[in-house]
Amino acid sequence: VGFFVKRGCSKGMVEIELFRASGNLIITREIDVAKNQSFWFINKKSTTQKVVEEQVAALNIQVGNLCQFLPQDKVGEFAKLSKIELLEATEKSIGPPEMHRYHCELKNFREKEKQLETSCKEKTEYLEKMVQRNERYKQDVERFYERKRHLDLIEMLEAKRPWVEYENVRQEYEEVKLARDRVKEEVRKLKEGQIPMTRRIEEIERQRHNLEARIKEKAADIKETSQKCKQKQDVIERKDKHEDYDKYGIRIRVKFRSSSQLHELTPHHQSGGERSVSTMLYLMALQELNRCPFRVVDEINQGMDPINERRVFEMVVNTACKENTSQYFFITPKLLQNLPYSEKMTVLFVYNGPHMLEPNRWNLKAFQRRRRRITFTQPSQ
Repeated sequence: VGFFVKRGCSKGMVEIELFRASGNLIITREIDVAKNQSFWFINKKSTTQKVVEEQVAALNIQVGNLCQFLPQDKVGEFAKLSKIELLEATEKSIGPPEMHRYHCELKNFREKEKQLETSCKEKTEYLEKMVQRNERYKQDVERFYERKRHLDLIEMLEAKRPWVEYENVRQEYEEVKLARDRVKEEVRKLKEGQIPMTRRIEEIERQRHNLEARIKEKAADIKETSQKCKQKQDVIERKDKHEDYDKYGIRIRVKFRSSSQLHELTPHHQSGGERSVSTMLYLMALQELNRCPFRVVDEINQGMDPINERRVFEMVVNTACKENTSQYFFITPKLLQNLPYSEKMTVLFVYNGPHMLEPNRWNLKAFQRRRRRITFTQPSQ
């Protein structure tokens, strides 16, 4: 695609093969400049971009998630992620599909709880005012009875008006009492309705504790590896049950010298090489937590010093070559000498340049004849 953009070719093609247990998927995209169109193929059969996206989503490949798919031009954006964005990306990468949805619902229920508390407080204040008002009317009734003892007919006629007022107040009091009972019943129903959500919250808390235990194990591995690289990295999760859930996040704090203090990983405080090392250590810690067909890291070693580059390469080899792990693509324009390699690794060299033979001039039979001649001439030499 880069050659297609830089050289101004009329057509371009991108092809990728994805592993799948029932058979690999070969996805091909052809770009035609003249028609200004893109054509998609799956296993050489024409299809649409929507079908391709559905097939990729079925393999649990999140192209937009930097915790799972990190190209070269996105390394800087990873360090710019806020605590909340990093938490959401990590939940989507390693958590079950419903974890992020539960998190969003939890924040909404917190806001609804605040509204209900405010409404209940207003109803309580209103009820107190009605009780005080009723007490004041009781005093009026007592004064009415006292006046009644001294007046005859006039007092009897005047008595009708307070009795009517008293009846109105009594009816209002009964209405307020009924309203209070209705509010109590609503509060009871709301509390009962909170029981399933409370159970779900407890289940999420148990899942969070399990994830915390696994993250602590990975943090120990990071600490052991970072000691070899003469750096320390801690992953700190802020958790406060009294704090709003929408402020939850993940902060990564690192230090690269034993005499310095831990600093939060930001786009401005650390150098490009230090951010690359910290990002690589974090992604390696998530390697076994998230199951996906493959992972891609593009030129992450650019800007590293030789010592850290060698340590990071050894860590990638040890992690990616374990049993039952995802396929790992490590793309780089250069490698250090005398690096350790595993039998499970495959090294591919891509040749390119102005002196390469054009594809339309390839002659496979001529290549085979030349190979046979070289093979036959080697014993005589």
